[in-house]
Amino acid sequence: MPEHRDPTEEYIHILSGAGKFTIDGQSHEVGPGTTIYMPPGALVSFENGAEPLVAIQVFAGPEPAAKYDAWEKVPASP
Repeated sequence: MPEHRDPTEEYIHILSGAGKFTIDGQSHEVGPGTTIYMPPGALVSFENGAEPLVAIQVFAGPEPAAKYDAWEKVPASP
């Protein structure tokens, strides 16, 4: 996930996979069972690990989700 800011708070709960979240310059290794809170206006990015990440993502409002409309879809691996 490229570096960005959202106007509302956001939560992500990792179901499987791993990677590194960076929130306002602080990096955090995450894996299954980790829940991440991102405050409104935080500068965030994510670098995926070796396996695909599966997570539940919750926004405090619908506005931030619109950013995904412009993202390019990557075909699933065979």
